[in-house]
Amino acid sequence: MNRAAFAAIIVIAVLAAFLLSFNIPRETPSQVRLFAPAVLEDGTGAIVPFTLTLRPGTGRMLVDIDNAFFKQDVENSLRKARVAASSAVGASFEQYDIEVGVVGSRVVSGESAGALFTVGIASLAAGRTVRSDVIVSATVSESGALGVVDGIDEKIAAAADAGKTLFIVAAGQEIRNEESLSQRIRIERVGTARDVIELMLS
Repeated sequence: MNRAAFAAIIVIAVLAAFLLSFNIPRETPSQVRLFAPAVLEDGTGAIVPFTLTLRPGTGRMLVDIDNAFFKQDVENSLRKARVAASSAVGASFEQYDIEVGVVGSRVVSGESAGALFTVGIASLAAGRTVRSDVIVSATVSESGALGVVDGIDEKIAAAADAGKTLFIVAAGQEIRNEESLSQRIRIERVGTARDVIELMLS
C-alpha cells in the first residue's frame, strides 16, 4: 500500500469516527442551555442565556414567544443553523422539532447567533456538552460558512467580563480594539461551522 492510499484511509477513518459520535435521541426531548453575546439597545455588550430543545416532531422550528420577542432574522438564522448542523454532523433533523427560548424577557434580533445555534443543535444530536468557557458570535450559511457580525468589540468585552476564556469569530471579522481585548480573552478566527463545533463541544 502506497503512502497516498494509506493517508486516504486515515482521513476516512477520522471523518467516520467524527460522524458516528453523533447520535440523535429518538424518544424523549433533550435540551441545551447556551449563552449568546449581544449588544443591548444602549450600545453595551451583554451575554444572553437561551435554550434549544430537540424533540420528536415534523421538522418544525419553534420559538417561545411567552418570554421573548423573536424578530424574523433570528428565525431565518435558526433555519440556516439546522441545515449547517445537519451537514456538519451527518444527521437528519426532519423528524425532530427544534425550539428556541430566551431566559427572561428580551427582544432578540440579528443573525449573529447562527453559529451558536449550530453548535447547540450539534450538541443535542451528539449528547455532548457545550464548553462553558467558550463563546462564539458569527452568522452561518446553509453551507456552514461563517460570516462577520456587528458590535463585535462590545460582545468580546462582555464575554471577558463574564469569565469566558475563548471567543470565536468568523475568519474575516474585523475587531477595532483587538490588541487590548486579546489581553483579556483569547480570540480565534475560524471559517466553518464544523470548526466551531470541534472547538466548543467537549
